[in-house]
Amino acid sequence: MTGWLRVTIDGYEGDYFEWQGATMLGSSALHPSGAMQRAGRTVASLRFGFTREGEIVLRLDPDPQNTLPVWADLGLDLSFHAAGETRQISIDLDERGVARPARLYLAVPQEGTAALPPRPSRARVAARKILEISVPAEEAGLRAGRRAGLRVRLRCREETISLREIDLTTPEFPARAPAEETT
Repeated sequence: MTGWLRVTIDGYEGDYFEWQGATMLGSSALHPSGAMQRAGRTVASLRFGFTREGEIVLRLDPDPQNTLPVWADLGLDLSFHAAGETRQISIDLDERGVARPARLYLAVPQEGTAALPPRPSRARVAARKILEISVPAEEAGLRAGRRAGLRVRLRCREETISLREIDLTTPEFPARAPAEETT
């Protein structure tokens, strides 16, 4: 990581500096062999980084050659693998690309086991020209100084596309000032 990001989660490209310092992965680094052709290269690139406020932020850019409304009726699963556990944030976008409330799964069920009921997630999502997501690091199970894996799965139209797993290291977040007490 080259610095803290100051991202506005609005689905639009902000100024040049908004995502400066983020790690960027192009489509060839994201898509397993053959999936790019099947998926019509839905995602051209993915950027990620961290904010001073303790969030991991992600940006997905659609392939500029895609003529379909990329974010309409899209589902996303962000699976964070850290310290021997997996937490999943699931997001569904409606036919206009508007995000429904995100769900947090504290334990992702293994094949043949029952799923625990999800909890509401504090993830923030905006899908307009680009897709931007912010997830509190502690909600994702990310611990300062520790390595983790992130798997992004896109559920679109008739198929599911899993992007390659991303290795990341969670930074030490700045200490927060204690909240002022009111009397």
